[in-house]
Amino acid sequence: MGLFSVDRKEKKQEQMARELPPEPAERPVARREAPVEPPRPIYGIDRAIELMRSVPADEQNLQLVVQVIRSTLASTNVSVEAIIEDASKKQERIQRRVARLADEIVGLEKEIALREEETRSLERDFEETTQVKARLSLGLGVSSSEPDGELESVQEELTESTPPEGIPVSASA
Repeated sequence: MGLFSVDRKEKKQEQMARELPPEPAERPVARREAPVEPPRPIYGIDRAIELMRSVPADEQNLQLVVQVIRSTLASTNVSVEAIIEDASKKQERIQRRVARLADEIVGLEKEIALREEETRSLERDFEETTQVKARLSLGLGVSSSEPDGELESVQEELTESTPPEGIPVSASA
């Protein structure tokens, strides 16, 4: 009987597998393709710069050092022409960035000039406001309820500040 029970279990599992609904098929997802950028060379100008920095080179041996480096790169299937092309592209990127930064600096300098002019205008307005306030306070300070110390401080403020154009100052008001 043991033999037949194993056979029944297998048949039962097969039957259950047939009864299960089929798994939903995966729908293809619409993908946006990234803009195709040309592959950067494995050995570009940045690595060549690192290499040249690590090699001691003086003017007397420069030609020999460059010849050895070119030969070594060629023997490892690294295209010196590709490195030079990468260097040209890097120079163009650097020049564009420098030009953008120079434009930003011009804009910031204009912004600074505007803010400096606004500051000067506000300082003039502050001085004028201070003088008018002091004069008006002086007129109120003549009453008998005003302590002498406050009146003297208002008079000192008037004589110390320079009035804006068109506003007369009289210390004996």
